[in-house]
Amino acid sequence: MEAILVTGGTGFIGDALVRSLLQRNYQVRIMSRQPVSPAALRLESIGAEIVAGDLLEPAVLPRVMDGCEGLFHLAAMFEIGSRKRAEMYSVNVEGTESLFNASHMAGIERIVHVSTVLALGPTTSGQQPTILEPADLRESHPRETFTGPFEETKHLAHRIALLHARQGANIMVACPGTVIGKGDQSELGTALRLNMRGRLPFLAGATSCFSFVGLQDTVEGLILAYEKGRPGAIYPLVSEVLSLGDLSRLAAGIAGVTPPRWDLPRTLTRMGLPLVNLLARLNGGRRIYSREALAILDCDWGYDASITKAELHWECSSIADVLEKLAPIITEH
Repeated sequence: MEAILVTGGTGFIGDALVRSLLQRNYQVRIMSRQPVSPAALRLESIGAEIVAGDLLEPAVLPRVMDGCEGLFHLAAMFEIGSRKRAEMYSVNVEGTESLFNASHMAGIERIVHVSTVLALGPTTSGQQPTILEPADLRESHPRETFTGPFEETKHLAHRIALLHARQGANIMVACPGTVIGKGDQSELGTALRLNMRGRLPFLAGATSCFSFVGLQDTVEGLILAYEKGRPGAIYPLVSEVLSLGDLSRLAAGIAGVTPPRWDLPRTLTRMGLPLVNLLARLNGGRRIYSREALAILDCDWGYDASITKAELHWECSSIADVLEKLAPIITEH
């Protein structure tokens, strides 16, 4: 039975990945900073091994990796709007470098680095997916401007993964789009829940286009990248490119509620952020906008995933199908 280490295994995507790996009879070890957390204990109860470890403690990584043949690296500080840039840099960039250095010493045979389409940078083709050139599917050129620390640090971690691949490591880089699924606590996940309950008062950035993908399709793509991927290759995981307005109307129609009527100018939204987020909380949600989120909404992020479908034989559901399955879970609460 092949042993695989998963960092970030108790997170939104990581939890679903671990469950799928266990179902496929992989032996799964999860490195967790909180090994007795409820999320970790739930995964332990279905067969995962939980070990204490932290990306910021390089000395413990060899022990954590001992006996593992493969690695999925999902651990990251994911906080859009966070002011803790130094901490985010330590985790997302320095932690990734330490992990890959340790994996080389431990003789890890195959690695999937879970990046994001944000690391690839904004697109300029609106709702038409941007097709990456062959050179762009092998490397990522340095950039100087970013929407905020999350995009910046994930871009730098993405480049570290590709550098290690060029140096001979069997690293595949997967770039999920905006992932839709049960348990998403991100700002967009919060907005989508409010939207499908008919409680989202307005949108900010309805014309902004994003790469969307379902949670289970993302997990399937990550496993295919591990099993079939080319070392050094970049695999976008994208089902459809939709504007936020189109996503909102689609989700509302499936849930049988009225979509938000207004698309507020982002300048006005920035000025009234405290009030905007107070309204979200009063409607049963969490913060849905931050200045960094609004900067992301100023751009389009639409990518094509034909290379992933062709090379990995990856198949994905339409976003309408993803929302159909998600609607009963969201609307019953």
